[in-house]
Amino acid sequence: MKLNISRNDLVFAFSEALDLLDKRLYHHHMTVAYISFMLAERLALNPKDINTLILSALLHDIGIFKSEDKLNLTYYEFEDTEKHARTGYLLINMYPSFNDIAEIVLHHHTPFNNGVNKAPLLSQILFLDDRIAVLIDSKRPLLLQRKKITDRIVADSGSRFAPILVNIFRDVSKIEAFWLNMDYDRTKEHVKRSLKHDYRIHSIDELFHIGKLFISAIDYRSRFTAAHSIGVSKVARKLAELAGVPLEEQELIEVSGYFHDIGKVAVGKEILDKPGKLTVDEYSLIKAHTFYTYEILKNVDGFDLIAKIASFHHERLDGSGYPYHLKENQLIDYARLVAVADLFTALTEERPYRTHLTEEKIIDILIDMVVQGYIDNRYVDLSIRHFKELKEENLSYQRLAYNDFEQFEENISISNFLQFSKKDTSE
Repeated sequence: MKLNISRNDLVFAFSEALDLLDKRLYHHHMTVAYISFMLAERLALNPKDINTLILSALLHDIGIFKSEDKLNLTYYEFEDTEKHARTGYLLINMYPSFNDIAEIVLHHHTPFNNGVNKAPLLSQILFLDDRIAVLIDSKRPLLLQRKKITDRIVADSGSRFAPILVNIFRDVSKIEAFWLNMDYDRTKEHVKRSLKHDYRIHSIDELFHIGKLFISAIDYRSRFTAAHSIGVSKVARKLAELAGVPLEEQELIEVSGYFHDIGKVAVGKEILDKPGKLTVDEYSLIKAHTFYTYEILKNVDGFDLIAKIASFHHERLDGSGYPYHLKENQLIDYARLVAVADLFTALTEERPYRTHLTEEKIIDILIDMVVQGYIDNRYVDLSIRHFKELKEENLSYQRLAYNDFEQFEENISISNFLQFSKKDTSE
């Protein structure tokens, strides 16, 4: 499968999705990236450092899994921030090309403390910019807020923030255009222009490599979904092979299966992990994830077909699915395949509201959904005839993924994290 995907496009798309977890922080990552760029220019940082800083800003809160934790960070004085910084570090570190970004994110809430704490310069900039962003009241014109925001930051010069950075911000804050660009939602334009370096992804292996960072940030919100995406991708690929799909298109389907739940970044851990039946409201929130999957993936150049295959896995042939209520003649064939792969994988997994189902029960559910006109009989027939093969394909990859998840959970604890980060630094 030949690809030519912009890595920056992927980061941008996922970054925008991170802010969907709480509407009160909408555009937070983009705002922080914009402020970072404006200060970095005044500091005359080199283009490579600016690139690293901006990508760090776009991903800095990737370690927040709960809506409550996201809300806590809107409080300027909130200081219990270590866990999400550690979590972000471990997630970003999964992609070796972003090791320097992981280090910046790890320290992005480390206070200056009159020079006692030796956080990297880029982390210090990110911390300042993050706190500036949370002081912004989106309901009021920013020009009417700048004095209050600036005074608050200046008051913490030396204690929380490096004085040299505070002085630069104070100078920048005098420029009306600095605030007006945020008021008129022109931050994305400036941030995109600030990224002078990009990397093009040309192979499926490279795409899975960076994809692991984003997908783990979603699947790791719950132990019950910790291996779901890799399971769906492998079952979908196997189904495609059994259906006689050409090799390159099998890879396309596998990628689509891997990214199919990326929209769950907008769903809180408290809902994904709920042990009992979801309420009507909670189920409505869950249903939104496929819409967000499409909105995220469609903005990545070269992902047009992947977006449609990945996002329509909860559509049903009779039009009763969600979020677009597409009917049989509107659904591309490979989206139907991934829909069956997603169902098969989910039914063979343990979930918070039930234990494993028997093979007989799973087959009954699949057949019933065909009878009701929900899913494609061709792929259900293949699933039943090759049940054990598909189940083993799923479980073999999921076992590896669960091992990775358990190690990840251990590393988040402070004692294990210190050992992990020292080992990582020495390598």
